[in-house]
Amino acid sequence: MNAEQEFWDWFVGHEAELFDLDPRQGDQREKIFDELAAQLSKVHRELSFELGPNSARREFVISGSGIRDAFPSVTSLVAAAPTLPRWNLQLFVPGDPLSMSWNIKAGASIRRTFSSLFVFSLQVTRKAMRP
Repeated sequence: MNAEQEFWDWFVGHEAELFDLDPRQGDQREKIFDELAAQLSKVHRELSFELGPNSARREFVISGSGIRDAFPSVTSLVAAAPTLPRWNLQLFVPGDPLSMSWNIKAGASIRRTFSSLFVFSLQVTRKAMRP
C-alpha cells in the first residue's frame, strides 16, 4: 500500500471525528490536528492542511506549504482520494489574486504574480538598453 492510500485509509477511519470537530475544544482539536499532520507528513514532510467551518460540507485544503517539491505530492494525494460526500477537497491554499509590477532603471523589469493559489512566481527580465 502506498503513502497516499495509507493516508486516506486513516482519514476515512477518523472522518466523523474530523467533520464534527468543534474548534472551541482546544485539547481535542490539537490532538486530532497533530495526528492529521503526522499522517500527511508520511506522504511528504512539507504537506499542511486547513479545515473550513463545519457546515453541510466541510472544506479540507491540502497544501505544499509553498514548497515547490511538495506540489506533486499534493496533487497525487488529492487524486487518490476516495469519495467523501461530506467534504470539499481543495488543492493548495487559496489566496487573493494580486499582481504587482515594478519597472527598474537600467532596463530591468520585475513582475511578481500571486495567483488564486498561495503560490507565487517571481520573474526578472532584462530589457535591452537603448541609448
